[in-house]
Amino acid sequence: MFAQDWQNGTSFPDNSRDDGVAFSINNVGYFGTGRDNDFKDYNDWWKYENGIWTEVSPLPGIERQYCSSFVIDGIGYLIGGRSKFGKPLNELWQYNPSTDTWTQKADVPNSGRYSAIGFSINDYGFFGTGTNSDSCFADFWKYNPQTDIWTEVAPFPRKQFESVEFIIGGDGFVGLGIDLDLNYFNEFWKYHFASDEWIAIASLPTDGRKHSKAEACGTKALVVGGQTESKFVSECWQYNSVENSWGKISSLPSTPIRGMASFRINNEVYFVNGLDSSQTRSNKIWKYKLENEELENPIIIYPNPTSEFVNIDFSRITPSTSQLTIFDFAGKLIFTQQRSNNFMQVDISIFPQGVYFFVFETEEKAYLKKVVVTN
Repeated sequence: MFAQDWQNGTSFPDNSRDDGVAFSINNVGYFGTGRDNDFKDYNDWWKYENGIWTEVSPLPGIERQYCSSFVIDGIGYLIGGRSKFGKPLNELWQYNPSTDTWTQKADVPNSGRYSAIGFSINDYGFFGTGTNSDSCFADFWKYNPQTDIWTEVAPFPRKQFESVEFIIGGDGFVGLGIDLDLNYFNEFWKYHFASDEWIAIASLPTDGRKHSKAEACGTKALVVGGQTESKFVSECWQYNSVENSWGKISSLPSTPIRGMASFRINNEVYFVNGLDSSQTRSNKIWKYKLENEELENPIIIYPNPTSEFVNIDFSRITPSTSQLTIFDFAGKLIFTQQRSNNFMQVDISIFPQGVYFFVFETEEKAYLKKVVVTN
C-alpha cells in the first residue's frame, strides 16, 4: 500500500534537463546525461545520497540523451542513446561506484538505437525495442557480464519505442510507448526469464502514452507522467502484480511532465527532472514513500495463495548470503536452499494443500512468510 503524499526531494543543482538516465546502487541514486533548455546534451554523472547531490566522474563517451540502463551485482550499466550529433548509439558503459570509474564493454550487436528498454534479471542485463529515427525495433538482447557477450532472446511482441519498464520478482515488465506511425499504446507485457517468452498482462486503463516513467516497489509499480496523443499528463498509476490490476493514485503535484528519470532509495521512489507542458525543462525531484508495513518484511512472495509455484524476491535484503527453509504447519522441514541471486522460483506443485512457513535467514536476521498452498 502506498502513502498518499508526494514530497519534494533536493532539486538537481545543475542545468535543468529531460531524457536523462538514472539508477540506484546500495541506496544511492545516480543520474546524468540528457538535454537542457538550450538543447545542449550532457555526459555528466551525479550521485544523490542523504539528500545531497555530488558530481562524480563523467561518462567518457560523447554527450547524449535517451539512454537506457540496468544494474547487475552492484554495478551500473548505461546503454545506447542518441549522441549530441543525432547519431543512434549501441555502446555499453559499465559504472563502478566503488571506484567511481567507467569501463566500455561490448557494444550491443545492432546499428544503434535510443528510447529503448533496459532491465536486469538473475544477474543478466536485457536491452531492446527503441528507434534509430528511420525504424523502430522489437528485438531483445541478453547481456552476460561474466563473459561480456550479448545473446538475442525472444523479441518484444511489437515494434515500438519510448516505453517504460520495471522489474517485479523475476519478471521484466514493459509497456506504453509509440511506433513510427504515431500510434500510442497502453498495453503491457511481462518477460518470463525461465521460459524466454512475453506474456500479455492488464493494459493501463486509460489513454496510451509515451515518455512516462516507471519504478517498481515490492509487488507493485508506479507509472508516472508522460504524453498522450493530445497532451502532457501528471497522472500516477499503480500496478499490483499479485492481482494483475491497475489503480489511479495521487497525481504528481506539478505541471504535466514527460521525460523524467527515476531511481529508488530504500522505501522511496524518486522521479527526476523532465520536460513540462510549457516546454521547459525541470530540475525538480519528486519522491513517493511506501507505507511502513511493506518494509517490515522485505521478502516478496507471489502468488500467494498458489498451487504451482512461488516467486521470491530477495532484492531488498542484504547481505546477499541467505538461506530459504520451508516448514509445514506441523513444523516438519520440507525444503531448504541457499540463495544464489536476488530471485528464486520454487515449485510447490507436489506440496499437499495447507499452510507453509518460509523462513529466510541471514547472518543478522531471520524473516518469516506464511504461504497458502491450494493443491
